[in-house]
Amino acid sequence: MMSGTQTLLTIVLVLALGFSLYIAVGKYEPVISDGGKETPYFVRGKLGKDVYFRKWSGDGLGGSYIYSKLNGVSRDDFRVVDHVVEVVGDWTLANQDVETGDVPVGIAGTRGFHFGRELPFSMNGQETLTRIYRTTHGPAAVSSQSKVYFWRGDSYPPDIAIDAGSLKRYKAASIEGVDDVSMLDFGNYFGDNKQVIYADSLRGHVIHGADPATFKVLGSYGYATDQNFLYHYGKKIEGSDGSSVVSMTARIDEDPKQALVETGYVRDLKHVYYLGKVVEGADPKTFVAKWNSPPTVANKSSLADH
Repeated sequence: MMSGTQTLLTIVLVLALGFSLYIAVGKYEPVISDGGKETPYFVRGKLGKDVYFRKWSGDGLGGSYIYSKLNGVSRDDFRVVDHVVEVVGDWTLANQDVETGDVPVGIAGTRGFHFGRELPFSMNGQETLTRIYRTTHGPAAVSSQSKVYFWRGDSYPPDIAIDAGSLKRYKAASIEGVDDVSMLDFGNYFGDNKQVIYADSLRGHVIHGADPATFKVLGSYGYATDQNFLYHYGKKIEGSDGSSVVSMTARIDEDPKQALVETGYVRDLKHVYYLGKVVEGADPKTFVAKWNSPPTVANKSSLADH
């Protein structure tokens, strides 16, 4: 028969072993969707009843997962649904999401969650989730039957709501001689007849002063213009002349047999720009861009004034 000390020691050892096993196998477990798929986005704690949204923070060289608790949600009434909505956006990402069920929509009672953000409508009411808009960098917005919603951050409710019936998604305008711009049907610029919105990875903001009537996307480097200004990834470039902006193309390796491609350079009547920044000292009338050649001190003279 064990003494009190031995009993206590046994309990401590069992608890330590259990905790070690808990740490070894992880404190979270995936939520299995209604279709029997393991979602990479929603997990639940192995201890307790909390549910978390999991996202990766880092790059190809390293990083870690960040877990955000869904407030007021219990694992007992939380589920993940497959193929609940139409995914609209970059066609490769959209099709991949549909094929793998990788559309992270969670439901707890009447509350809906997408990428960790609570949706501003009931999931079983008249204004339920109908569409998710994607960009090449991830989800950009969600839509009910009547409204499209954008977030500036993680706030609730969303910061921007526009009428779904008046939503415009700006497509890339054609660039002379460049064939692959037609692939860029869906960019990061949205709007209606009152405003233009830039959205990326479920974060969006109104581009104040942008003219919806003359706004257009210019190629695949984040550029856009209206009659007044040049924009780069949703930021207005002060001092630019939007009415005269031209995308500058080049042939790969300066080989005349190669197709024309975008270079990241654009020009207007006053300046040359590379990735949204003015190339100091470059004359837009004589500047010739080269493929894969940023405007460093070493090559500026070889790029400009040909």
